[in-house]
Amino acid sequence: MDTAQADYCLNLLREVSKAQESVVVSPFSITEAFGIVYLGAAATTKAQIHDVFARGCSEDDLQKYLSLQRRAVNADCKEYDLSTANRLYYAEKLHLIASFTAAVEGDFDGQLEATDFKDSSECCKKINGWVEEETKSKITDLVHPSMLDANTCLVLVNAIYFKGKWRDSFDKKHTAKRPFHVAEGKQTTVDMMHRTALYLFYADDEVQILGIPYEGENIHMFIILPKELYGLESLKKKMDGSKLLSYFRQMDSMKIKVCFVSIPKFTLEKRLDLKQVMSDLGMEQAFSNDANFSEMCSESVQISQVVHKAFVEVNEEGTEAAAATGVAMMLRMAPAHKIPPVFVADHPFMFAIVKDDNILFAGQYYQ
Repeated sequence: MDTAQADYCLNLLREVSKAQESVVVSPFSITEAFGIVYLGAAATTKAQIHDVFARGCSEDDLQKYLSLQRRAVNADCKEYDLSTANRLYYAEKLHLIASFTAAVEGDFDGQLEATDFKDSSECCKKINGWVEEETKSKITDLVHPSMLDANTCLVLVNAIYFKGKWRDSFDKKHTAKRPFHVAEGKQTTVDMMHRTALYLFYADDEVQILGIPYEGENIHMFIILPKELYGLESLKKKMDGSKLLSYFRQMDSMKIKVCFVSIPKFTLEKRLDLKQVMSDLGMEQAFSNDANFSEMCSESVQISQVVHKAFVEVNEEGTEAAAATGVAMMLRMAPAHKIPPVFVADHPFMFAIVKDDNILFAGQYYQ
């Protein structure tokens, strides 16, 4: 399952990112939201959703993975703040299947709330207020009134929030303006943070990878830096989930080295319409008149909208990140080195915030 999820993460990044553009997403949040959708799906609709997130694995593997993933994220930790929550807003007229609601509440710790979608402005205010609260005000205006109408019967929302301090913080007085090589013939200036300390480090002919630990256990930001100055797009094309995980898993205690590190200080925020993206990844039936959600409700429904917002801020103290995913459904119409390694992230790179092999946030940085 870990490899299947890493494959999905890379496929997602390839779909939502454009060359020379920074992006941030939460693969975890999207998986959580569609994990609930998956509970209510049947037949081909269910199979297509399964293959996006868990190709080559059984349904039982996926359900166990989702449960373990959620427990790991919501485990109490004094050193950092990490939490996720699910909420399902449904039209009172909708006849939800009892086993579905029980699974949402029991397996996903989700809350259900009857809602009048005819008042789209009030609905948005309610949904966005919940998201804002769960993400410490980092994600606002997730859903817009234009997403909802009289045919809307259900909106499923996941939110995730993370705030962690680096185990070894960067000294602000060492932060300085430095050149960043965006593309051939294109250069910009960014705030670069500098520090020499013990880090997880790996290098081969293609990449350098740095693991920056947060306070607490088994949670890091990994920065995957191509050796080739403008090689990020090429690296993304040939990397698969197995390779990505092998990088993370090689970053064990045997790879800890004193490194001289320079990385950008940055803030990214991205809003994405994922309806076409998820369809392109293989779950097209869920958005069509052929959608089968007979395990969710008695009515014939299909997904009408999928929206995702993500935020990440990386500074000298640590990282704050948040994301939310909204899935709207509607009633269906008629149919060892002596010299310390030098890790200078002065050209485009991928990054991921990872806990116990769970990719919570991922993205790419250009400028």
